[in-house]
Amino acid sequence: MWNESLYKIYFIDKTKFNDLYEKRFESENTYKFKFNVHNNPAFFFYHKDILRMISNISFLDKKVTNILNVLPALAKTLYIKKSLIDEILYTNEIEGIISTRKEISEIIDTIKNNEKSKPNKIQSLINKYLMLMDNQHDVTINNCNDVRALYDELVLDDIIAYDPKYKPDGVIFRANSVQVLNEVSGKVMHEGVMPEAKIIDMMSNIINFLNDESVEPVIRIAIFHYIFSYIHPFYDGNGRTNRYISSLYLKMTYNPIIAFRLSLTIKENKKQYYDAFDHTNSKYNKGDITTFVYEFIDIIVKAYEKTYDYLMIKQSELNDALNKLSDMELTNQERNTLWLLYQTEIFKGEKVNIKDISTFIEASEPTTRKVLISLLNKKLIKEEKQAKYKVYSLDSN
Repeated sequence: MWNESLYKIYFIDKTKFNDLYEKRFESENTYKFKFNVHNNPAFFFYHKDILRMISNISFLDKKVTNILNVLPALAKTLYIKKSLIDEILYTNEIEGIISTRKEISEIIDTIKNNEKSKPNKIQSLINKYLMLMDNQHDVTINNCNDVRALYDELVLDDIIAYDPKYKPDGVIFRANSVQVLNEVSGKVMHEGVMPEAKIIDMMSNIINFLNDESVEPVIRIAIFHYIFSYIHPFYDGNGRTNRYISSLYLKMTYNPIIAFRLSLTIKENKKQYYDAFDHTNSKYNKGDITTFVYEFIDIIVKAYEKTYDYLMIKQSELNDALNKLSDMELTNQERNTLWLLYQTEIFKGEKVNIKDISTFIEASEPTTRKVLISLLNKKLIKEEKQAKYKVYSLDSN
């Protein structure tokens, strides 16, 4: 019953609703905030079952870390890049912004290789996630100006390109009201906090809480995630900024890979995620953020479970590939070339060119070309033209 929202209980039994609200709000295990949610004092009920969920996250984090540590270096790199692309793809898709894996992958390669490219509206977002992946953005969010600076770096160019009227027009955030509408009915689902002075005050309070090390990190992340959305400090770009901050703090606490599985898991559990927001936002929930915390942590657990299951399957496929290679009559360079192509196929990487293969097998390009000709003659690999390069993959036939 403790993890049921007061919103749900209100419509079932109003007497029980009043009793439960009093018990939760007055409990010695309740954390009370210095701000209101829909005119009710905001609070979080620190239940022991949430601690069990957090303990489970720690257990799953170790399992995921252990399997990542035994993956071959290339396989691990491919999986991290795949996860990064997933995070960028789905944080955009949740907001109705269409991008493709190919587009994101090409921008990642362009940035990492310091190449010049045409301006792209999602390049700033990708660059910030790359910095997060490469440990170049492990700073905390300390004040409202930090939030605004992050917003500017992440999404401002995209917002202005879409419609300049959605650019923040306040001292730090927005100066006027904003509404969140139902995508289907157009009904107003939520109105952001007003005026800007209240936005700044409430945001300052929740930033202090986000950095309060006396509280479990995932609880801080969950509550900040909800309150940021409740405040809705910008006209547009709130979701992408909020999910990035959650990823930033998840990465500082757990295995970094989980920071790049958040948006995908939210997308896969969209109803759970938005129901948690809707119920917590209701005036009938009386400021109780507990249910959102429970559902958010459950989404993190699901992200870990799916990540671990996926990696276990891929580890098994890698072992099968190694067994196949050990049974084949090959030179070391041929075997290493096929090992590269197996890892690329298993982790859905892009087809590789002669330069990639030459680097991996530690041979000159002329020597690598001879290896590739031999494998082509044995019908173990395929060659095709991609842009100005020839690329290679396993021959599944």
